[in-house]
Amino acid sequence: MSKLTKLIPIIILVVVLGGIGVYYFASDKTSAGGDNVDNTPVVTDYDDLLSQVMERKESDIESTNITSQESKTSIETVLQVGIRTSAGIVQSYANNSQTLPLYGVKVDNINTAITSVVPIKLVKAYLLGGDQVLLFAVGSGDNNCDVQYRILSIHETKYRTTQAFGSCLPFTSVIESDDALQVSTPQNNPYLGDGILYTYLYKNGIVKLLSKPSKNQIKKTFSSYTAAKIINLAKTDGCYQDGVMLDSVSCNGGKRYCSMFKSLGSNAKRDSNYMILKDFCS
Repeated sequence: MSKLTKLIPIIILVVVLGGIGVYYFASDKTSAGGDNVDNTPVVTDYDDLLSQVMERKESDIESTNITSQESKTSIETVLQVGIRTSAGIVQSYANNSQTLPLYGVKVDNINTAITSVVPIKLVKAYLLGGDQVLLFAVGSGDNNCDVQYRILSIHETKYRTTQAFGSCLPFTSVIESDDALQVSTPQNNPYLGDGILYTYLYKNGIVKLLSKPSKNQIKKTFSSYTAAKIINLAKTDGCYQDGVMLDSVSCNGGKRYCSMFKSLGSNAKRDSNYMILKDFCS
């Protein structure tokens, strides 16, 4: 038997083992996310979106400032890719021309009235009375207005948008009923406390202001204050120095102390502290 004849079985074995190795290598590459895997994001059905929203904690959807740089959660990424609704695909978009507004929401590539100067956030999604209802957080660009809200409601193949609403501060609660939403936001004077709220009612595609703080409610907050106490607070904050109330930017123009002063009762003591605040706030 020649040497070549003896080598033939060995050559065949090497070829077979080599083929097996190539097969498994290719399989591992594919399963590990190689070039053969399609990682293109897909549009989310509305029912699937509702499931994601149900699992989302309230702490995850409340943002103290819409302009904060947070890592995008899945629900926000879903808005960029697209949500399949009965009226078409709902998506957020960016205005590449860099003219205001910079961001918006479109339905089947048609821009809606929902726009913003900062990236739009999908806060939550609902099914109210058979309508698909999406709650968005938007920004106007006003330094004194962190966030407002707008709603896109979809009935069968038609959709409508609400006007922007809110007190420019993040909502404290959203109460859902069969066919309505009740959204509560703090009044936009942080010095009066978080317990004084504006409440909005959404129903049948329309948002209405349900209740707002009354003057009596605001006055009641500081009914036990005195002018001396207000001056002491200003002094602690560095906004009262050497007998003078400061109206600097760091003291926000003294608005905090004037809000308190104007809420004093008619029986407030007219002492030197009262006169300092009266002159400053008039």
